[in-house]
Amino acid sequence: MAVMGPTGCGKTTFLSALGSRLDPSVVMSADAQISWGGQPWSAALKRCVGFIEQDDVTFPELTVRQALTFAARLRLAGSKEREERVDQLLAEMRLEECSDVLIGGGLVHGISGGQRKRVCIAS
Repeated sequence: MAVMGPTGCGKTTFLSALGSRLDPSVVMSADAQISWGGQPWSAALKRCVGFIEQDDVTFPELTVRQALTFAARLRLAGSKEREERVDQLLAEMRLEECSDVLIGGGLVHGISGGQRKRVCIAS
């Protein structure tokens, strides 16, 4: 899905509301509802939808694997489960070749912009 429109038309507000990053009462009328495929919006549906900021938010000093492991430590309990999930994400996002390369950014040379975006999605 793509959300397109001119500057100031509300694309970011719309996506922020869908991602539960805004108080719905601020951006929606009282009788408005968010649904996906005919189902009311729920925590289970929210886990299936990703929201990636336009600007990449990563730690340039970490390698790709370290960044994904850090994100996994925040979300998953067991260390074995974390390692398996990181390996799975590296494969799914086609980041295996650069898994031990610094993310970089600014003055630090690292992975490409597309790879950096995929790290953000995987995180």
